[in-house]
Amino acid sequence: MSNKLRKENLVWTISEEYSYVPILNLFDNYNDVDMDYYKMSILGYVYKILDMDRFLDFLYVCMSKTSMKNEFLKIVEIFIDESFSDNLIKERPGVADYREKFLQKIADKYRVKREEKNDFIEDLTVEEEIEYVYYSILNNEFVQGRGIVEESALYLRRRSALMEENLNKFLTNIAKADLLEEGHEKTPREELTDELISYLNGAFLRFFYENVQSESENDDKNINKENKKVKKTKSENPKPARLNFKMKKKNINKMSETDKLGIFSIESAEFTGQISDDIKIDDERLKTNNNQSVINRNNKVKDMVLARYGESIYPDYVTDFLEKKLCTGIHEGIKLHFTEGKFIEGKYDKYFANSILKQREKNIEYYKDNELVFRRAINELKEILRKKILLEDDESSELTRSGQLIVSKIWRNKVLGDEKIFVKNNKEQLGSLSVDILLDSSASQIEREELVSSQAYVIAEALTSLGIATRVFGFCNFFNFLIMTEYRDYKDPMSANSRIFNYKASGSNRDGLPIKFISRQMDTLEYDNRVLIVLSDGKPNDKIDLGTVGFIKVDGTDYEGEVAIKDTAQEVFNMKMREHNVLGVFTGLDEDLDAEKKIYGKDFAYIRSLDRFSRIIGFYLEQLINK
Repeated sequence: MSNKLRKENLVWTISEEYSYVPILNLFDNYNDVDMDYYKMSILGYVYKILDMDRFLDFLYVCMSKTSMKNEFLKIVEIFIDESFSDNLIKERPGVADYREKFLQKIADKYRVKREEKNDFIEDLTVEEEIEYVYYSILNNEFVQGRGIVEESALYLRRRSALMEENLNKFLTNIAKADLLEEGHEKTPREELTDELISYLNGAFLRFFYENVQSESENDDKNINKENKKVKKTKSENPKPARLNFKMKKKNINKMSETDKLGIFSIESAEFTGQISDDIKIDDERLKTNNNQSVINRNNKVKDMVLARYGESIYPDYVTDFLEKKLCTGIHEGIKLHFTEGKFIEGKYDKYFANSILKQREKNIEYYKDNELVFRRAINELKEILRKKILLEDDESSELTRSGQLIVSKIWRNKVLGDEKIFVKNNKEQLGSLSVDILLDSSASQIEREELVSSQAYVIAEALTSLGIATRVFGFCNFFNFLIMTEYRDYKDPMSANSRIFNYKASGSNRDGLPIKFISRQMDTLEYDNRVLIVLSDGKPNDKIDLGTVGFIKVDGTDYEGEVAIKDTAQEVFNMKMREHNVLGVFTGLDEDLDAEKKIYGKDFAYIRSLDRFSRIIGFYLEQLINK
């Protein structure tokens, strides 16, 4: 028996109907017996419960209005999988094992890619990235993809429960699935199909819709089509759409223009009736580029930032002032968001809030597993700071014009006029030093979240135990927003250090701008010595314009490669010229070490062993302060 016939038999068996030829390419081909068995089981269930003519009509219209055909079909496939699988398994429990195998093989596929290359996501096609991100979410794993991919997956994820609820209602009376009840314009099967179409159409308009012109239109319009920046796939030769609608097109072309527009148009009321206002706002960007549209886009992104990262700790007029002062040159158009990670009730994304809590648990667990090492590191760093930087030993004390009076030196003032008859006390020395810790919280740190949070905690614990003013920020970028998450402020109690374990990596990183912000703030401090410690992988990278349909077009310039490295190095140099001290703690891969050296010069530490962490940090701090 051929593989094709085997798949068809499975679809017929699950659907309990043999009078049609199933369109197997509606779902992807995985070239794996178990994975294909599971997907064909889902496809059979689709044929069992949906009005397939109605559903395929919808897909045909979508295929004619996007160049990202396989990408859209992939997200359709996964949404159907998520929404229908539980009920399929209730009817056919044997499918459960195949679903478990399928999810595991998908997870293994991308785990291997991640192990081979840390930034492997850059090599994925959009279709692969949708598969990776969406199925990771279904596996309750938080992974980082490009913003639009996460948004598309979460958009449908939030609607899957509603779809499943509608399916449950349908199944309670499936015997009447094709009966038109009094007072209803559609049969239950048609209503269920239209519910599915409404959710998928919302995702299509928001993320995939493209005003693609037909080939029969004039050359000018075809030029616009050719010039459109659409990242169909990472490959120079993208694979063709796996669904062929030639027969469907023949049938639809026989219809009147009124029928086409009224039933199959992507803008029709039937398909757009349940699309929320925010989607309609997004669609406006296809029609206008005026100032109001820019404001709407920025406000839309700001709402997403609030939902993911928490409410702002500053009023708008403060951030507006800071943006005017700081977001210039290569950072022009970048917006600022300062937060403590606290969410506004009813205005946050529970998935991202829960992902922070889960990562906090992992961070704390990692610290506890290595607590003896980290406790020793805290004590060692504390002693180094006490003896060498704070000059608490006897040999380091010096005579000054103020401080603790030395009675035996009074005669020198009366006889010689010497005013240095006091010794500087330790408490005054404690007030002469402030330290800012800046954590790269971009997605490139996902594999090192537990380590980075523990390292930052060790430094903060040692510093604050000595009364040294210490502040800790994490930074990352989301679209054109720089998110600065404050974990502790200078005057917070030591107990605030535990908030550092809320550290969660996501987004991209524009290192130069947060360093610029910290430097300007340091100008206002009264401490004799001001130190910034940056824990980063030395790889600034913030690509705003991803050139993919559905990505929100926002202000801001891409920040990557040598341009980003030079800008970050310039801000480090500017800090030093302002008489601030900077230390880069390298938390990346060996291949990025050269970039770290370009940025920080000699003022960086590469710590390969946790046992040497405190000694190396203490040594560098001593060298910085003694310059």
